Amino acid sequence: MILKIDHIALSSNNFEKDIVFFETLGFNVFFKESDVKNLEIKKDLLTQFYPNHDLCLLTKKGSYNIELLNHRNINDKDGFIYPVFQNIPNNKRWHSEGEIEELKVKIKIGPGYKFLDKENKVSNDFLFNELVVNSINLEQSINFWKSLGFELIEQSETLAKMKFVSLLDHNNYFIYLKKANTIGNNLLDDRGFNSVAFICKSIDRVIRKIKNEKIIITKQQDLTINHKNLKICFIKGPQNELVELVELEY
Repeated sequence: MILKIDHIALSSNNFEKDIVFFETLGFNVFFKESDVKNLEIKKDLLTQFYPNHDLCLLTKKGSYNIELLNHRNINDKDGFIYPVFQNIPNNKRWHSEGEIEELKVKIKIGPGYKFLDKENKVSNDFLFNELVVNSINLEQSINFWKSLGFELIEQSETLAKMKFVSLLDHNNYFIYLKKANTIGNNLLDDRGFNSVAFICKSIDRVIRKIKNEKIIITKQQDLTINHKNLKICFIKGPQNELVELVELEY
């Protein structure tokens, strides 16, 4: 059973500066660790594998947690996840690249990666609880995210909106699947946001539920982080989505 979305991973090319940036938006550093042993199961999901990496978990109530990662390498290619930042302060140095009319968002190149700028007329507070992911097969993508706990709430020929309600904190999180002509070969050291991590009771049970010939699943590996013993595996979905499953070991 999926319990919650633990975090969205952000591959950073300026680790310390990005921590400060998200702190200015109201995020708090939950923990930060340097030279953490990298997992062998990630080798095929990275352009370059280094034995150690740095990470920092940033949290803000109502928003996706962000796991900031310094893999010692970053690809000159955007991750497959486009974050929707609501009420982000204006910055003249950020460049606009048009907009997505269906979502009423502006596409911008911000602090080293692309993001989607959205005005929230209900609140002035910064909020990050929406993602946009491209798909060449919406039905296939919908079924994949359903198997991870999302529910479909709206769909058209070019766009599907899905919602995840956390069993632990009862917050609502959203993902928009946007019809595209092509998708890339996504990797964990792609620039920007590039994977979604879920906390589950049992990795084996989740895998049995989603396993099919179009999904690649790594082996499981143990990791101790922030004084917690975890079991972890990665999944590459049918549209090259990158997902991390995290099982807490008690």
